Amino acid sequence: MGSLITRLFRGALSPFNPDVYVPHFEAACVPQTGEIRGFETLARKQLPGLSSLLHPGQFLNSIVSHDRPAFDFIMLHGACDFRRKLELAYGDNSNAAPFVSVNLTPETLSMPELPALVAEALEDNNVSPSGIKLEIVEAPFQEGQLEQIKTNVAALHGAGHKIVLDDFMCDASDFSRLEALRPWISGVKLSPAFQKMSAAFQAFVIDQLHEMGLEITMENVEEEHQYNLTIRARSDLAQGYRYHKPVSASEAIKLALHSSGLGTRHGFDERAPVGQTQVHGLA
Repeated sequence: MGSLITRLFRGALSPFNPDVYVPHFEAACVPQTGEIRGFETLARKQLPGLSSLLHPGQFLNSIVSHDRPAFDFIMLHGACDFRRKLELAYGDNSNAAPFVSVNLTPETLSMPELPALVAEALEDNNVSPSGIKLEIVEAPFQEGQLEQIKTNVAALHGAGHKIVLDDFMCDASDFSRLEALRPWISGVKLSPAFQKMSAAFQAFVIDQLHEMGLEITMENVEEEHQYNLTIRARSDLAQGYRYHKPVSASEAIKLALHSSGLGTRHGFDERAPVGQTQVHGLA
């Protein structure tokens, strides 16, 4: 990662230190059972006396646009390193290890060299594209970016990555973005804003997404009414504190092994899973 990050940071405008951003991982679960199928890579900003989790919308506001590719690649390498550790922890069952997703901003998606840089990150960590899901963040595309983004998304999809739209329905232009990238999009993650919309409009959107055959992930599921909407939406996956909070890589591996039933086989105590909360279908 050193040479790649060095290249990206040579042109950085804002004086932020990449070493203070530490990847954490939030589980993506089967809604009804809580079984872990994947993890989203999030950033935790760690400074003396301060440790705070940055969700994608927050780091979009906290890092100037010119510097976002450097930040994205820090998280990408963190995701690839975590996926490699998951595969090692799963041993002979490495093909069953959860996917790991990572967010990419429009500034990164519009870089002509993006497919080569992603391939470099995977090669450095000896992981395959099928284990790394790419999330396109909710920030609007700027004028002139779309054609390069379409070229890159097509190349990344062709390499074997699943690609999803993050925070879907937080902006009126989301269906336009979906239409522009539809050939390469496998799923959407419904935003917290979607949960506040009318039931009739929610039903319309859900029907449209299912008709297109897209995988649906409900984000920020915490309360009973959010869980109920997740079930009504026939969501494939759910994320949120009702299931698990974001945790470090080592804690996330324990969660995954416990969820898969491999915990005791690999020396972890299944009776004491880290960060788990009770959900429907789980004791």
